[in-house]
Amino acid sequence: MVRLAVAGLGDLGKHHCGNIRWSIPNAGLAAVYTRSRQTLDRYCSAHDVPSGTTDYEDLLDRSDIDAVVIATPVSTHSDMIIRALRKGKHVFCEKPMGMTPQEAARVQQEAEAHPELVCMTGFMRRFDPSYLSAKKRIESGAIGKPFMYRGYSLDKDMGPESAPERINVNGIWYTEMLVHDIDLARWFLGSDVVNVRAIGGCYKYPVYGEYGDIDNACTIMEFADRSMAMFFTGRTAPHGSHVETEIIGTEGMIRINPIPVRDRITWYGTQGVSQECVTDYLERFGEAFRAEVQEFASCIEHGTKPQMTPYDSRRVTEIADAAYQAYVTNSMVSCKGDG
Repeated sequence: MVRLAVAGLGDLGKHHCGNIRWSIPNAGLAAVYTRSRQTLDRYCSAHDVPSGTTDYEDLLDRSDIDAVVIATPVSTHSDMIIRALRKGKHVFCEKPMGMTPQEAARVQQEAEAHPELVCMTGFMRRFDPSYLSAKKRIESGAIGKPFMYRGYSLDKDMGPESAPERINVNGIWYTEMLVHDIDLARWFLGSDVVNVRAIGGCYKYPVYGEYGDIDNACTIMEFADRSMAMFFTGRTAPHGSHVETEIIGTEGMIRINPIPVRDRITWYGTQGVSQECVTDYLERFGEAFRAEVQEFASCIEHGTKPQMTPYDSRRVTEIADAAYQAYVTNSMVSCKGDG
């Protein structure tokens, strides 16, 4: 039994806690961490969690914890990963592992200095059944050689929220959302990015522009083998969470989730024909979030390493930063990797 601690009790942290307690047979929830004593006491009391703390260092010093699952704001990720690795703990951290390429590089360096430990970044779309099926079909040659990736990653419109605070803790939209499609494009196309162009703006909520961010953007990328990718990334979708992916090859194409339906019901009424859409990422990728932590626990249990390496995680952050620089400078930005 792998003894896991969860750091962070936001929506995703709580989701991980539930999965570890009830859906991952080779793992157990040993403790939880959050900075807020009130949040901690409320959660532990409501869910009968055996142990909790507001002191992260205290959590890392415990001998009855094998690993930490980090689901805190992005601004804390790199520091928390490095501290955990230095204490001899395996680490699973939600994406990305750093807000900047420099932070990501430090995490990669630290992870590679501890080869005996598992350090995994949570890009959950890789674990979604539909994406796994698409990957197997592509590897079997079902669409010939893939040369084009198209991704839509749109969040339901929740209003401008609190723009400066959100950007300070989770980064700009390129860092927070574009990273998912960058990871998938590298995974499906089997090549790495060399050039980036990006355009976008604050079409609905100008307040984001005051902090150097966007509410919608389009990004195109060229890969080392001349394959290409196009991403539409936004935060103002009126119909719900919309994650759509298309991979085009020389002999066919695969499209994943072109209509983000909640279920298989189509409603016919006086207003026409309609289908309900999923409302948020937890509803769409619930199974993938369970599967990624299951993979993490299994890697610890069997002494193996996850498919996605610390270098892969660093590259995603570097490419997202290059996309932002391309947007700011309105120019082509080169971002060749060194791995």
